[in-house]
Amino acid sequence: MADFPRREVLRDTFGDLAAHYHRVRPRYPETLFDDLVTLTGLAAPARLLEIGPGTGIATLKLAARGFRVVGVEVSTEMARTARHNLAAWDTVEIVTGPFEAFMADEPFHAALAFTAFHWIEPEARYARLARLLRSGGLLVVADSRLTAREDADSFFHEADADYVSVLGGRASTPGAPALVSLRDEIEESGLFEHLATRNYLWHVTYAAPAYLELLGSFPWYATLEPADREELYARLQRRIEARGTITATFEAVLDVARLS
Repeated sequence: MADFPRREVLRDTFGDLAAHYHRVRPRYPETLFDDLVTLTGLAAPARLLEIGPGTGIATLKLAARGFRVVGVEVSTEMARTARHNLAAWDTVEIVTGPFEAFMADEPFHAALAFTAFHWIEPEARYARLARLLRSGGLLVVADSRLTAREDADSFFHEADADYVSVLGGRASTPGAPALVSLRDEIEESGLFEHLATRNYLWHVTYAAPAYLELLGSFPWYATLEPADREELYARLQRRIEARGTITATFEAVLDVARLS
């Protein structure tokens, strides 16, 4: 996973989005966590390192399955929100700071990242993880995106005109890398053996206010000029209200690897 434009700028917007993010972001399918356990063979009370837990959306699922989790979150506000959301679990510790500087007293059974792996400095990803895992330790990377597939609700294709009209060339500036399996990258690191990839697809129906709230949880929208964002949202709202609701499609990719 190569670096991508404005990675640090986009990453640093999350602190202002914490409560909003936790409220509106769709949850991962339960089957993803079922597959995670089956493919890794991990069993409670294995000790897990979670990279970028955010507000604890995936962490809650891991804690509920009996795992001990140390989450390393660069955003102070995200970490604070995660601690609040996970207050009932004494098996979870949220550490504030960049993953690139994190040190551990003992190695972990596995390292996991949920739509957070691409925020790590590219040169630090695999070598640093290898030093934090026990022999034969596991790497689990789950990534998800709101996506406009060819068979998606036609709103998403028609709305392209609004993006171009308001933002011009900036409409095509990526907010994150493309959603793909990391199999080749993992194997090219020379440190991990890729074990499996799984893909997931799910749909969520939105009225205009809820959909615009969702967009507000993405860093790409947070970094738009306020006037441009207001105009874009107004156009999207009109399109959605003309339909009543729209159906958004989400995709996720799960990669599992083992330390060589």
